[in-house]
Amino acid sequence: MAYFIALAVFVFAMFPFTQLYPLETYNQPYAIIFSALFLAIVPLSLLQIPRNDRLALIYLAVLGLVIFFVEVPQGLDPRELLYLVSYLTPLLVVPPLYYVMRNRPAIARRLLTWAIIAWVIVGAIQRFISLTFLNFLVTQSEDLSVNIAASGRGVLGFAPEPTHHALHLISMAAALMLLRGNRVVVGLALGGAVLLAGSSFAVMALAVGTIIWAASAPLKRSWFFVLAIVGMLLSTFLPALLSGDSRLVQLVDRFLYSGFDVLVADASANARLSGIFLPIWETMRAGLLPSGISWQAWLEMRARILVENGWVYNLSEGGAASGFGLIFVQAGFFSLPILFLFIKRFLVDFSAHQAGLLTAAAFFCFLGQLYLATPSFSIVYAALIYGIAQQRAARLPQPGPRPTYAPPAHGPQPHPRPHSLPPAAPAG
Repeated sequence: MAYFIALAVFVFAMFPFTQLYPLETYNQPYAIIFSALFLAIVPLSLLQIPRNDRLALIYLAVLGLVIFFVEVPQGLDPRELLYLVSYLTPLLVVPPLYYVMRNRPAIARRLLTWAIIAWVIVGAIQRFISLTFLNFLVTQSEDLSVNIAASGRGVLGFAPEPTHHALHLISMAAALMLLRGNRVVVGLALGGAVLLAGSSFAVMALAVGTIIWAASAPLKRSWFFVLAIVGMLLSTFLPALLSGDSRLVQLVDRFLYSGFDVLVADASANARLSGIFLPIWETMRAGLLPSGISWQAWLEMRARILVENGWVYNLSEGGAASGFGLIFVQAGFFSLPILFLFIKRFLVDFSAHQAGLLTAAAFFCFLGQLYLATPSFSIVYAALIYGIAQQRAARLPQPGPRPTYAPPAHGPQPHPRPHSLPPAAPAG
């Protein structure tokens, strides 16, 4: 029973935005509900997670509960309950995902493979045949995908908007790479993120991930600089792969001709990047003091940022537009232990391997538009734990062959008698 519940969690985590029942939220609660059921049935499954990661997930959940209950006497807003989900989700969802990866790694690889293929096929159908194909699974608006396409952005796939489509594909690609899955499927996921979802943020995540990974061994990976030049040259062919009015094509053109001025010239890029980094900078300026889980505290910080930075077009009213940044802003220096571990897991532990490029890209995804409440984070984190466990197992000395008894060639031989002392000399 526990195994099948864990499989259900795995499936819902791979399709986190699919609506079985219409709800006014991006992330659907099914993965969390089945995870709670799994932990109720197999509470000791949490002990399978390595100690440091287990303590980190518990610390994150307790930290969220503490800052949440500090706010309770002052009254609650529904947004503050949604903030709390970001702190609790990893502790609930990682154990069943890791349970499947640890005990049935071939099944985990197969599930991720078929999920990526499904996302890419649906995205291709929406891109080339019907924009509204299966849209009812993620939105109740009949015109949403048409309006998004008209604005020059990509397709929805199984997500409520193209950026989430692309970043979720990058997350699943990173998890499949860590599980040593098929690299053709990994490439298929990355191609779908760029060419079907058409997300400029996905391109930025892959670029940043590549830079971080290459910088970890600059001499060994000096080919990166050649690849970067080739990539810039190939970017001129993007209009042949995407429609001429594609927003990704427009942003690439602006970057090639005006450099980083695109961050000011493009309203969406301006809002996304300023929403990520300025709240983090504001918290650092405040001496890492926690702002708390209060929505009103965020509105005050938002107003201050907009006044002090006239070049910023807008900031989200819902909260800091960053998964890791939200934890950092709300919990301040109390968040540092967990964030340092996340940095080590995503950016350091696999820097010597090819998977490190995708784990670094995934880190940027969760620094940006994906919150820790998204089961995508739990998929990548469970795969990171699994990959580290496999690395450690490979470094352990392997036991040699057990000695076996081989009978003598000519039958049993009598045991030699023990040597005896020579007889004593006669006295006198």
